[in-house]
Amino acid sequence: MSRESSLARAAATFEWGWSADELERLVEAAGWTWREPSEGAVTCDFGSSAGAFVFRGEVTAVYQSLVEHDDADVLARRDAFYRAVTGMTRVLGPPPTRVPGPDPSVGWHLAAGVLDVVDRPGALDVWLRPEPRRAATPQISPLENPITSAALAAAAASLPVNTVMRIGQEIAIAQEPDRLTITVAGDRTVLGWPAAGKDYAEMAAGLVTRLPDQAGVTYQQI
Repeated sequence: MSRESSLARAAATFEWGWSADELERLVEAAGWTWREPSEGAVTCDFGSSAGAFVFRGEVTAVYQSLVEHDDADVLARRDAFYRAVTGMTRVLGPPPTRVPGPDPSVGWHLAAGVLDVVDRPGALDVWLRPEPRRAATPQISPLENPITSAALAAAAASLPVNTVMRIGQEIAIAQEPDRLTITVAGDRTVLGWPAAGKDYAEMAAGLVTRLPDQAGVTYQQI
């Protein structure tokens, strides 16, 4: 069982009341090593970069860290995120919740709770929680002239959901929950989401030659 799918397979069929007394069964189903939390601790460590948070006899979250990428650029992060989501989709089916943006995530409602794959700046994690996480509205980093292929790829890979980036008068890049639509002078290209870093790089390389000099960049909600 892959690291990506171990928690997913366990959570897909595991029903519980989020009591700490039931946590050992979930840990064993995921193939981890059960360890009791130490006296006064709120975190359990099960090896395999996995653990749980326990407070007053209740489990508040179960997690597994898949990739640490403190020094990774945006497109390398998207490659890891794409691979993880693809692996989880084989187990759980397409994710019903999709949140593109600077720190993207996808989620499934399972028997055990809400399972999220979350790509944050320091690591790529899988989280199992009793309720969906509530993410703050992400801030959009400015795209400055001259617009390079690398900068454009990173900007497109970080575009929040339901946001369109307009460059000049004829270019628009719109992020919907399941797709990125690139429109150039009325011609449309669609990139499925999530996408790998190389897909953003290829899109930007083809688009940057069409950019007008010193084009203004604006963002709008769809």
